[in-house]
Amino acid sequence: MHRLEYLLGFENYLMKLLLEPEHIELLLDGIFAYLEGVVCQYAAYGLDGVIFFDDQAMQSGPLFSMDLWRELFAPRYTRLFRLIHEKRMAVYMHTCGNLQWHIPELIRCGVDILDNKQPESWADSQAAQEARGKVTFSTCIDIQKKMQHLTPDEVPEEVDRLVRRLSTPQGGIICTCYAADDLDISPDLTARMLEAMEQFRW
Repeated sequence: MHRLEYLLGFENYLMKLLLEPEHIELLLDGIFAYLEGVVCQYAAYGLDGVIFFDDQAMQSGPLFSMDLWRELFAPRYTRLFRLIHEKRMAVYMHTCGNLQWHIPELIRCGVDILDNKQPESWADSQAAQEARGKVTFSTCIDIQKKMQHLTPDEVPEEVDRLVRRLSTPQGGIICTCYAADDLDISPDLTARMLEAMEQFRW
């Protein structure tokens, strides 16, 4: 998706999805053919996985209709991710936003690890709860709505709440962090979160 935005510009990309879908499909075919070549090269290097940074949603929901997403993107993701698995690598996808509508779709396409750092927008959804044990969530305390407002003493309880919502005693979560001045998240809070994640026990 990002490659389409870079090629066309964001507004033009969204317009063409509706007005010129055949142009979008032509570009997607070229992009995914290129990605298949990249995957084969990664496999030759003996890598363990392939990471995609491909935002699927806004804070309020999908960027465009899920029907359109299923028509244009799902089949191509499925083919690409199948190739990755055939090469004995894992699929790691980062996406910002409220991805509750995309969770089951991306699992069906073959995503193994789903990275998102705004879990307050989707972690309590039925889709997220049903996905526990089916996909590994790579996440942290919400960087948009939660982290900045916590004291260090409140962090462990929030970590406990996060991990129990999105994983099982068998696993299913990778704890990450986001330490940046632009969101007013202090290094002390980040360090406390990582410590609490390491100490978490079911």
